[in-house]
Amino acid sequence: LAEGCLSGQLHPDIFLKHLSGFVRDGGFLVITTQTTTSLLAEICRRMFYPVLKIKYGNTDLSDKHILADLKKILYPHLKTLKGMNRDYTDWIQDNIIHPWGQSDSFAFSISQALQVLDNEFEIISTSPRFITDWRWYKSVTHKNSGINQRADSCHYNNTHMFLDYRYHSEQQPEHINGEYLTQLCKTAYDYHTSMHSDTHLDYLSEFLDCLNKIAGHIKLDMPETALSIEDYINLFPQFIKNSDAIDFKNFTGFFGRGLQFASFIKQ
Repeated sequence: LAEGCLSGQLHPDIFLKHLSGFVRDGGFLVITTQTTTSLLAEICRRMFYPVLKIKYGNTDLSDKHILADLKKILYPHLKTLKGMNRDYTDWIQDNIIHPWGQSDSFAFSISQALQVLDNEFEIISTSPRFITDWRWYKSVTHKNSGINQRADSCHYNNTHMFLDYRYHSEQQPEHINGEYLTQLCKTAYDYHTSMHSDTHLDYLSEFLDCLNKIAGHIKLDMPETALSIEDYINLFPQFIKNSDAIDFKNFTGFFGRGLQFASFIKQ
């Protein structure tokens, strides 16, 4: 079981390959992955941190004030999550305050894991479950089941589903391009990384413009998610001016699917 240890590695693909070597034939490997798409909502919330850091400065008491403000700001957000049983302070420290690193190392998807493991492992299942396989059962052989290729295809076709945990639809979106959406989320992540780690807002305009493109791209298929992002875009400049009294409206309940679990068996 490798939970929460791939993302953030300097080379998560190499690290996964190393881990997989400890699994015997017929053994199981369970990992967690995440994408910039599934993390977009947290990326937006992480932008609260540099605003507060600039507000309080780099003093001995600044971290205490920042954490107190973040708890007050994010309490209405976290309260919307059903089954949320983690201490709010711990969640804020891990997801809002702590550095996350570059997108190429912190975001590591199931598709990327499949590329690393494909020759030796077959995927069994994922959480959330998104793999469907309508092939004729007699066409699937043990030596070449093709399940990894099916999983990779299903992962790509469901890229948008990782964006918002509230969104449930059996129909494929008519207007969303998964590759374009992924690139926009990666770009937003990279802008956020610079501002969060170096405590500035120099790329705020570009960051918000990227979010605006995401909202526009998904609006016809995911109107609730688009509205949530639009509320953030409109209200974040007000938050910069007055961080004490901002209701983020529909954005308050917007969370992505965060971590995804995937299980594999070694051939």
